[in-house]
Amino acid sequence: MLSTAALRQSEVNAFLTTAKTCRIRPDFCQPVTDSPELLEERLKFVQLIKLRTKALQELNSAYGAFRMEAEYDAESDLETALGELSTSANAYAAVASVPLSAAFAVLPRAGGLWARRRQKERLRAANELIGGATKIMSAALEREEIVFTAFMGDWSKRESEMRILLIEAGLNSRSDVLMPLLEDLGTDLVADSERTLSDEPALARAVEALAIARAELRATSAVQAYAAAARALENLSEAHRRFDSLSTSDFDSVEAALAELAGAAEDIDAALSERPAAEELAH
Repeated sequence: MLSTAALRQSEVNAFLTTAKTCRIRPDFCQPVTDSPELLEERLKFVQLIKLRTKALQELNSAYGAFRMEAEYDAESDLETALGELSTSANAYAAVASVPLSAAFAVLPRAGGLWARRRQKERLRAANELIGGATKIMSAALEREEIVFTAFMGDWSKRESEMRILLIEAGLNSRSDVLMPLLEDLGTDLVADSERTLSDEPALARAVEALAIARAELRATSAVQAYAAAARALENLSEAHRRFDSLSTSDFDSVEAALAELAGAAEDIDAALSERPAAEELAH
């Protein structure tokens, strides 16, 4: 998952920086690790990921309760769903340092006022609150991507450098780098292929290029997934602005936007942990 990849960067940095330092200045060969401040920022990023996941879950639940009451005239625990959404979206935005709207942060509950409202009033209030949540989550996602870029921007370069360093030291094989691609192509390496890959300079460099390309593609996939999530939230906001009619088509467009958002969020979390398919590397 993305959170695991974020924490892994501290380990990669420690290994790579220490190895480089000791090679260049053996007399200053000491373990080099991330500063407490940098580690704290990485942990904050991990927290952002978890809070975003929770907020998206509550957004789905809130829309489900909203549709049940609006379209099917059925009872639903709309107040509870909206309260959970308000809490989770505000928590996500707070850690992302997004200024919170006082109107959104408070959901009217006192004395059962929410329950005593007429259905149309409840739906209008719910519509406004969900709209506010969507806007706040969009702003928080934008901040999360900024944090991602700051702390993970060159992670692909560092990981590929570490892999190449291990290969050159004889601690990792070039065959291991090549095998995932060959498996996708439905073929295999011949016996004693590692010697050929190591002895032939062109092939050795080609394997290194493959390691770099694979890491760069994973990083690019994460960036594209953030963009897709931002577009999905915008589509959700657009559908939300048409809620006055409360028609079936409005809710269908919302569900489509929610599905798009869920897929984009999954792509963000998977981009740094899954290797790309062979056909992706070919383009």
